[in-house]
Amino acid sequence: MRFQPATAEEPEINLTALIDVVFLLLIFFMVSTTFDRQQALPITLPDASQGAPSVESATFEIVLGPDGMLSTSGWSGPVDDSQWLNVVREWQTNSPQGTVIVYADTQARHGEVVGVLDQLANAEVQSVQVATRYNQD
Repeated sequence: MRFQPATAEEPEINLTALIDVVFLLLIFFMVSTTFDRQQALPITLPDASQGAPSVESATFEIVLGPDGMLSTSGWSGPVDDSQWLNVVREWQTNSPQGTVIVYADTQARHGEVVGVLDQLANAEVQSVQVATRYNQD
């Protein structure tokens, strides 16, 4: 009795199902991800019980942290350094109808916030907003 030798079959992996699963996971994560605005300085905005949300237009954001550090899209440093104002002026020449939004931490000193607003007024910025969180209480 003679047995025939078993033919060795080459194992193969079917990648079609794997690719389908990877694409489904990719679509799931793209749909379920929320995009939050990340800021350079961690700040806590003060609460406000009244007010209206700002209308979307060209905006320039200034973040004032609790330690007196300013951060803009093109500069970061202490409040008393007037170099950040040059960045604001450059932005203002490109979008004169835009709005400057100041995000000041609740722990930031009042004098620093007023100093920033005063320097923006001296730079003849036409539209300045101070950001707050809406508190319904």
